[in-house]
Amino acid sequence: MRSRAATGIALIVALLALAGCGGGSEESQATNRRDDPRPERISAADAADKPNVIFIYTDDQNLADFKPRYMPQTFRLLTGPGTRFSDFIVATPLCCPSRATYLTGDYPHNDGVFSNRRGYSYLTDRFNTLPVWMHNAGYRTAWIGKYLQGYESTIDDPFKTAAPGIDEWHATFDPLYYDYDIADNGAAVHHGSKPRDYYTNVITKVATDVIADSAKGRRPLYMTVNNLAPHHGGGDAGRCTDVVPPAPRDQDLYADAQVPRTPAWDEEDISDKPDFVPQEPLSAAKIERLDLAYGCRLASLRGVDRSVASIYRSVKRAGELDNTVFIFTSDNGILQGEHRIGGKNVPYEEGLRQPLVILAGRDALGSKGASEVAQLTANVDFAPTILGLGDAKPCARPGNCRKLDGQSLLPLLRGADPAAAGFPSDREILVEGGKGGGDCLYAGIRTPGLNYSQHAEEAADGSCVRDAATELYDLSGDLTGSPDPDELENLASPVVPASDDPDVQAAISRLSARLEELRACSGASCR
Repeated sequence: MRSRAATGIALIVALLALAGCGGGSEESQATNRRDDPRPERISAADAADKPNVIFIYTDDQNLADFKPRYMPQTFRLLTGPGTRFSDFIVATPLCCPSRATYLTGDYPHNDGVFSNRRGYSYLTDRFNTLPVWMHNAGYRTAWIGKYLQGYESTIDDPFKTAAPGIDEWHATFDPLYYDYDIADNGAAVHHGSKPRDYYTNVITKVATDVIADSAKGRRPLYMTVNNLAPHHGGGDAGRCTDVVPPAPRDQDLYADAQVPRTPAWDEEDISDKPDFVPQEPLSAAKIERLDLAYGCRLASLRGVDRSVASIYRSVKRAGELDNTVFIFTSDNGILQGEHRIGGKNVPYEEGLRQPLVILAGRDALGSKGASEVAQLTANVDFAPTILGLGDAKPCARPGNCRKLDGQSLLPLLRGADPAAAGFPSDREILVEGGKGGGDCLYAGIRTPGLNYSQHAEEAADGSCVRDAATELYDLSGDLTGSPDPDELENLASPVVPASDDPDVQAAISRLSARLEELRACSGASCR
């Protein structure tokens, strides 16, 4: 990355996860071509005109929490002039699988990561991921903040050893806002319990330093910034201690906030729901804990909001705003009492739908971006989009390429006709989750108007019964004439009168058959 006056480089700022691998000499590659996944890297001179990419993640941020009153600077700097994706979902509403999909452009059954526990250990073809591809394409790559769960137990020295494709390694591995270690390109640096050690402040300083340092060099920058907020974590913070600690200056904010009492919250009638939904209504103590955490989560987002503004200003100081694309998103949402559930990794709308904003500078995109994209999109589309921006290929080396299950969002950003760009009005996104390295938990299909899920359970003989329970919700009302955005009427349950409707039964039959196809899809067959 060089300043615009020197190079005219586009800087793309996005919140995503990065992994890195070094370049290696021609001699070593010629000798070890079969075993060494590192190809020749595009030279700095040849990469100089490529846009820089910075990807910014929040952790467990619900779409309902992405509002100007909570993140005013993010809305003023990114959302207002940028492109907002109004129907963006994640393929798995859980941290590690969601980030693995970002790194690979693949669904869990193709990248191997279905759950958090030992997640990184299951990642297939680790040297064939987005940071590697961008590194090969001539980028200086950086990873800042939380990395995939299981990396620290898979790698002997996770602070010293950068993930494949990453040049600037500043990863963390514990959900702590204070008293944690962060990698500093080979060393572990400890941060204590003083205000200056607050997690969001530290990773913001690292990110702005990387931007400033990259502006002096010749290579474009691809940086992923991973916030911990508003994820549950450890640290002293008044009422929010060991819940979701906000920055010291924000600790008193939203003390009286309550989780929005939507129709789904503490759902009155759950007779149509699978057995995993709690049978008892939320207790007073549970409601008190949910409301406390909700206020703390909102307060923690104020620090993230300042972080986004600091990163934006650093890009501006580098003279790169016209050639910058900022991508802001979250890895998954959580349920805060909806359907009587507190937690995540259940495929309801609160977990699936996420904020996504992309601000693309006119030089980076080649045109002014659309103000809104209403088409159904998903995190499986991130890798193809970033590869398109960087003129990169999903290949660790020639002949060793990963098939991408998603598709590029660039045509939608440029205002192209969605159908012509490969985004039909009836697009289907696979949703799947599992345990360990297996898929025996749930799988489903989210369309623009429907949310269909099959919930699995393990039989006594250890086999997986994939369709032990089924759910279908008519989000838009196009199927039944009764919109159900809160997912109150499970059309697959016999207690719901509309379950007998021939159109509903036909939809369930079709979605069940299509789900079996998608669970085995790869590349183009997933679209």
